[in-house]
Amino acid sequence: MLKFSGLGVALLLSLLSTPAAAAPVDNPGYFFWNGITGYLTFNQSSPFTLMLPSGGSLDTDIDGSGNVTINSMSTAPYTSGGITVQLIVNAGSSSMTLNAATGAVSGTLSLRVRITGGGVGSSCVTSSFSASTTSSFYSYNSGTQVGEIFLYTGWLTVPALTSCNGAEGTLNAGFGFGVPNEGLQIDRLLYRASGGPVGS
Repeated sequence: MLKFSGLGVALLLSLLSTPAAAAPVDNPGYFFWNGITGYLTFNQSSPFTLMLPSGGSLDTDIDGSGNVTINSMSTAPYTSGGITVQLIVNAGSSSMTLNAATGAVSGTLSLRVRITGGGVGSSCVTSSFSASTTSSFYSYNSGTQVGEIFLYTGWLTVPALTSCNGAEGTLNAGFGFGVPNEGLQIDRLLYRASGGPVGS
């Protein structure tokens, strides 16, 4: 007959009673997110904020470990006075992780900024730059079964605009582009999905 010492029994009970590690995502699969709103602040030295309208989307596949494959991602353009500013996301060079159990979100986005209208033409755009998220999080409402991703960054270095029909200097100075850690801060990008990821 197999016998356990008092210490062995205590150790066995301890192991059996240890809860399983939380799963980042209990319902892995495909999730489509609608862009709800966003706040982009430009030029840290003389800051101004643009509030993006609803629009854009985030198309994802998420595995059980919380690795997010970004199939496509877009933001709604901001237009005022005939000038349109848009944040463009290169999904293929962007990555994200999401823990639905804790609400933690982290990611690195590949971005460009494009400006059109006002005589600058259609090719007034920055080259790609990297944006690491900070203080970003995920929230899930079990009552409505709606999940929300909130994305934020610190101040980012945005490359200078080019091909703006001679307006490059004025635009870059106004937006703070071409200056280290000066050009853009994402104060919030909000995406919402019905039947979002859940964790335990």
